[in-house]
Amino acid sequence: MFNIGPLELLVIFLIALIFIGPKKLPELAQTIGKAVGEFKKASEDLKDSLKRDINSKLAEKADLTNSSPPLLGGTKEIHPNSDEKINERETNK
Repeated sequence: MFNIGPLELLVIFLIALIFIGPKKLPELAQTIGKAVGEFKKASEDLKDSLKRDINSKLAEKADLTNSSPPLLGGTKEIHPNSDEKINERETNK
């Protein structure tokens, strides 16, 4: 994620140990771990919520397109030069 190698992680840990101290470092690490876990959970919940909303909107759209009557249902378009038009004229005579 951050491309931090083991050497960089060791340097960060040593600097934190110097500035924070050995007594408060485990408490700080636990607090940071909990915050990161809560952030991951919240982001997963948000992602799942968005997926559900998108899927429900797509399902509604699919239902609307399937339930609407066809625009040209029951009509037949005849080209002016087609055989059907000619046959229709002959039968009307």
